[in-house]
Amino acid sequence: MPEKYFVYKDIGLYINYISEVKNLSKNTSNSYQRDLRKLSKYLESINISTYHEIDDAICSGWLGSLYALENNPRSIQRHLSSAKGFFKFLKKNSLIDSSPFDLITAPKSPTYLPEVLSPGQALAPLNMSMIPEHVRRYRP
Repeated sequence: MPEKYFVYKDIGLYINYISEVKNLSKNTSNSYQRDLRKLSKYLESINISTYHEIDDAICSGWLGSLYALENNPRSIQRHLSSAKGFFKFLKKNSLIDSSPFDLITAPKSPTYLPEVLSPGQALAPLNMSMIPEHVRRYRP
């Protein structure tokens, strides 16, 4: 990413802020930096030259591009968290008036249900002599 692109310097300031002031781990800082560089490359690819040109449609487009690249929902959630934190930082430092990411919500992570044990599997650890015969013979 060329240093002349307008977002690059601010990303560096933000990463320094989250590392030094907020004391986030090196791994978290590196992940946020990677995420924000992806955002910067996306903005550059669609010819955005100022923060004021970025709106919620552009933010949604970036998230859509992450889906198109087959990022998993948790990764996209982290990307969004990185961007929201960055824009909050920009707002706090009076570089923008409002964040275009304020109305953007994170995708839901899939939830996985545990496998259900069969009666035989559930009873296997028990002492079989204590279980009545009709229960031991049960087969669904």
